[in-house]
Parts: sequence; C-alpha cells; structure tokens
Amino acid sequence: MLNRTFPALDTPGFPSYLCAHLLSGLGNSMNVIALSLLLFELTGSVAALAGLWAARVAARLLLQPVLGVAVDRCDKKRLLVLTHLGNAGVAAAFLFVNGETLWLALAFALQCLDGLAGPALGAAVPALLPREQLASGNALLSLTGKVAGSLGPALAGVLFTMWGAAPLFAFNAVSFVLLAAVIARLTFLAPARPAQAVTFWQDFRTGWRVALGHPLVLMVLGVSLVSNAAWRALEITLVPWAQALTAGGVSAYGMLFTALTLGGVAGAALVPHLHLEDRPFRKLLWSFGLSGVPLAALGLGHSVPLALAAMFACGALLDVVGITTTTTLQRSVPGEVLGRVFAAVNVSAALGALPVLAGLAGLTGWVGEAGVIVGAGLLCTAAALGLGGRWAHRRDLPKAPLIAG
Repeated sequence: MLNRTFPALDTPGFPSYLCAHLLSGLGNSMNVIALSLLLFELTGSVAALAGLWAARVAARLLLQPVLGVAVDRCDKKRLLVLTHLGNAGVAAAFLFVNGETLWLALAFALQCLDGLAGPALGAAVPALLPREQLASGNALLSLTGKVAGSLGPALAGVLFTMWGAAPLFAFNAVSFVLLAAVIARLTFLAPARPAQAVTFWQDFRTGWRVALGHPLVLMVLGVSLVSNAAWRALEITLVPWAQALTAGGVSAYGMLFTALTLGGVAGAALVPHLHLEDRPFRKLLWSFGLSGVPLAALGLGHSVPLALAAMFACGALLDVVGITTTTTLQRSVPGEVLGRVFAAVNVSAALGALPVLAGLAGLTGWVGEAGVIVGAGLLCTAAALGLGGRWAHRRDLPKAPLIAG
C-alpha cells in the first residue's frame, strides 16, 4: 500500500536513507534544544537565544551564494559524506567546550555545513530517484523531517532533565556518522558537467544569472521570502498569543505545534495524489495563497478548536508548498546549476526572516500578536495573487528551458 502511494520506496537504498535522515533530524532538533537550554541557564537572557538564531541566519545569508557554487562543482555523493562527517565533528565538539561565545561559533559552523548539505541534497535527489518518483521522494523526506521535528524536542526535554546536554550532543554526532555511512553506500548517477573549463567566479555569475533571470525561479524565490517572513512572525508571536488564548500557556503552545506537524504529515501524504507534473506552478501558488486563509483565521479566532484546525490546515498547505517547490525545481532546472538555485532559495528565506527578527517587537507593540498573525496570513495570500497575476499568461512556465550559460 505504501509503495503504491510512495513509489520512491521501491528504489534500492532510499528506505535506508530515509531512516538515517530521520535519525539525523532527531539529532539536529535535540542539539538545538540542548543548546538553547544551556544558553538560557548560563545567561538567563532571551537576547542570547536571539543571538543563537541570528548566528544561524547570518551563516545562511552570507555563505549560501558561494556554497551553492561549490555544490555544483563537486561530486554530490562525496560532498554529502564529507559534510556530514564534518557535522559529526562539530556536534561532538559541543561535548568539550563551554561558554556562550564558543557555543555560538559552533552553531555558526553547523549552519555553514548545513548550507552545503541542504542544496547538495536537493541537487542529488534527481540522481537518486527516477523523474516520476521525485514528488513521492520529496514527500517522504518531508514526512521524516516532520516526525523528527515533533519527536526531537519532546525527547530532548526528557533527556536533558535526566542527564543534561551531553547525551543529546553525542546522539547528534553519531547520527551524522550513520547518515554519512548510508550515503556512501548509495548509487548516484554522475551529473553532466559543461565540456569547457570554467572558473569558480564564472560558475558563481552563471548560477545567479539563472536564479534571477528565469520567471519560475524568481517566483519560487518570492514564495520562499514571503513564506519565511510569515513563518518567523507566527513562530515568535505564537508564544504570547497561545498564553492569552487559554490558561494552558506552554501546553496550549505545544498543542498548536502538534496540530501544525500533523497537518504537515497530511500535506506530505497528499502530494503524491496532486500530479505535480501537470501545471505545478499553479498548484504551488494556489496552496501558498490558501495557506494565508487559516493563518488569518488563527489570528481572528478566540477558541482552541478553531486554533487547532487553523494550524492543521496551515501545516498541510505549507508542506504542499515546500514539496511542490522542491520537486518543480528538480524537474525544471538543469542539474549543473541546481545547487546554486537551491542556495538562492535559502538566501531568499534568510532575507525574509531578517526584517521579522529586526522589527517584530515594534510591530507587535503596534498591532498586537493577533494583528501580526492576521497580517502574515494576508501577506501570503496577497503575494500569491501578485505572483499569479505577474506570470498568469506564461502557460509554458513549468516547461520553459533554463539555460546553464
């Protein structure tokens, strides 16, 4: 039954990779929770936690344009193995250092390595799976990420209370080693490279010319920027908003994110039935625009059942957006520039998050938490309408050729 819904499971080695991907996701979420708790115990400062997230965003914004070129110039399999082994070393280093500055430096290093691993994985999936299995493969990767994102924090809280941060850091390091070992056993198709020799700088210019010169990629960059701005606003304001919604406080916050995760699972399970090979950009914009509706309803509503339903719907639609985006790029962008395009998507995500991190406190003081959440929903819907109006006449958009230059 699962193989009919997710045919990527029939590809040799891919189920093993999914299991390793799940363990690595658990380790990553545990690492973030452990580091956040340690920072707060050491400093008692919310500003220190903001500094942790700022270091992660800065790494993505500053290095992604260059790292994307490295992804396209290197062998994807070797790059993923070496990157995950490097992640294992950095994760293990958390066991031997102490202090806010060193922790932030290691968090920055992990994010830099993730800046290689993320685009490399996005560019490598088409070399692992047949074209017709890309949607189901990306849906399965999203599902394992959702499971890890929901279980990891809960397990991390229990383990941190019992044994402190050391086991969490150790688990993260071991999970990266296992992931590297699984990838080393996978069979990758060798990507084609241009016949002529080109310099690193020429590759850099080519990648950004493709990213900024084609309507499909520009549309994806716009969706990434706006959706990440809306998500950061929701993620931060949901804490005080949940406390005001019920007397449950933290428990209400946890229930809302559980509903969001379950919605994401439902959205990932729905993707294989959407036939993304037919007008994928329309389905991307429809799901992105509709995601603003439950988001606005969340801010306007004042009951727990409505809030849970809104979070579930938002999670489902946003997961459809993410999987559709990844699959469409993998099918439409030549493999020799795919890493740079995925890196550009990461840069747009960081650019969307930065204004929120800088100005959310003042905006919340002006319109309140509910107003920020409603505004985030309206922003998503308006952006989808604007992007759809801009390129509605481009019936060939998903099939338009990208020139590698």
